[in-house]
Amino acid sequence: MTLSILFLGLLLGVQHAFEADHIAAVTSLDRGDLSPLRLVRNAGSWGVGHGLTLFTLLLAIYLFGFTLPKSVEPILEIFVGLLLCYMGAQVLRHAWKKKIQFHNHSHPDGTNHIHAFLDERPLTGVTLLAHQHPRTLPLRSMLIGMLHGAAGSATVLLLTTATVVAPTTGFLYVAVFSAGNLIGMILVSSLIAIPLKYLAKSSVHLLLYVTRVIGLVTSGIGAILIYRNGMFLL
Repeated sequence: MTLSILFLGLLLGVQHAFEADHIAAVTSLDRGDLSPLRLVRNAGSWGVGHGLTLFTLLLAIYLFGFTLPKSVEPILEIFVGLLLCYMGAQVLRHAWKKKIQFHNHSHPDGTNHIHAFLDERPLTGVTLLAHQHPRTLPLRSMLIGMLHGAAGSATVLLLTTATVVAPTTGFLYVAVFSAGNLIGMILVSSLIAIPLKYLAKSSVHLLLYVTRVIGLVTSGIGAILIYRNGMFLL
């Protein structure tokens, strides 16, 4: 396998991350919490889960001759659509029920950043107490990434790769593709997080509207997936 083909796999992985349903899923995790660090962590965890599914499927193909029936793919896509509708509805429910509030604080190491809160209560001394940031990958994001890995164009690419190349080459290609996908997810989440960080400082109300739009768009993309794949099954 030439370096040019591996580089193409990397670029395809990055491009795959920019699919609308992937972006919608990452931005709607944690019920629309749009803090930059959380967005990037969720995106990275999603990318890891997506790659794990591809490696597992590829291993099953080479060891057991496993093939994913074509009829299963639209069912998985419908499940993804249902999940997106649910996530979008959760974002909308919390955005309309609660007010977004922000807290700017410093940590002992000198870092200073802003947290966004969805809460009905005003921030008090109790809510401003020191807190710990999670250091492990969000499991929910990883599981959703795994589901996306089993559905859609990445699975088709995987099956095609497995039928034309040797196992070592196939795993190498999927590794490069998954690395590109992970890079792409972190990149797109960063592109979303950076303007939102400045928006949080300048206009709380506008950020609230953005959160509601994210919920609506996420549910809309989910509905489109359900309709498109439901028609395919009929």
